Amino acid sequence: MIQKKNYFSAVTMLIMSCFSNVQAQIAGDVTKMIVADGKLIIGGQFEKSDRRIVNNVTVWDGTKLTGIGKGVDGKCHDLVMTTDKNLFVAGDYSVVNKATDGSSEIASNRIAKWNGTAWASLGSQTVDRDVYAVAQKDNKLYIGGNFTKVGGNIETKGVAMHDGKKWSAVGNAKFDRAVLAMAFLGNDLYVGGIFTINGDEPAENFAKWDGKAWSEPVNGGIGNVTCMASDGKNLYVGTKSGVKVFDGKTVTTLKGAPEAEIYSIFLDGSKVYISGDFDNIGKKPTGHVALFDGGSWTAYPEIPYSIISAVAVYNNTLYVGGKFEGGIRKWDGKAWVTLF
Repeated sequence: MIQKKNYFSAVTMLIMSCFSNVQAQIAGDVTKMIVADGKLIIGGQFEKSDRRIVNNVTVWDGTKLTGIGKGVDGKCHDLVMTTDKNLFVAGDYSVVNKATDGSSEIASNRIAKWNGTAWASLGSQTVDRDVYAVAQKDNKLYIGGNFTKVGGNIETKGVAMHDGKKWSAVGNAKFDRAVLAMAFLGNDLYVGGIFTINGDEPAENFAKWDGKAWSEPVNGGIGNVTCMASDGKNLYVGTKSGVKVFDGKTVTTLKGAPEAEIYSIFLDGSKVYISGDFDNIGKKPTGHVALFDGGSWTAYPEIPYSIISAVAVYNNTLYVGGKFEGGIRKWDGKAWVTLF
């Protein structure tokens, strides 16, 4: 009888310990991760990381999780850091540096800047609807979403640009539905989403801005676009039905990629990491995450009850974030483990 009590006590302590470790991570859902300025920057919909109130944005430096000021008061959809080390956080929120007494809050609808020490708005009445995607070129910020106005009275549908001082439309952007992803290939800005036209011109889910005019780079589009990543030579495009590779002229399908909705793509040199709504790569079972090294695929085991929304490689270690207990895991070469 004593042995049985000791056995159950030990099991209970082990379970509680594991649960406590998971809870010490991120209390909510992770939607985006980027590697910038020597850190892993994480956004999503969560109040706490490592039991500290951070409000939807947190930073992992390899040792600890910390907040960015007092964060933002709504969901983070995307993140980008410009070459001058300004971090921009895009999403669905109205206030940054959220405080319980309101003393330090700054109104900044759906987009804001963190300069390393303080939050700043990009003007009053910043953006009138959600910002889903951000990209940067020459320290200029480009945003994509389902908005119709920026800067209070500048009309532009789906795409806009901020040059560090003021907002402007990007050409005659008038997308009929949301822009969900954007990336540069060379000097050209590519946007993708669920749109079908730009003004009166066809633009089936995929469009290009060359600095002078918008065009449809692929006749008939490539399917609903969910995410993008560029290595400077090719654009890797996640869609509802797999991964496409665009070299500026032609589109191919990434060899062996699952024919399923892709949630995120991360490029690490010649390696392509993806996550999405798939549970196998060819005949290999995988837990919604996989790696293509240019020749073959690597599958990773499942995190129970998970949706993997973000992948990133930081300090030569693979991290995944999403909707599961603790919000984030890293790969130790054999298994998924918590951060600490």
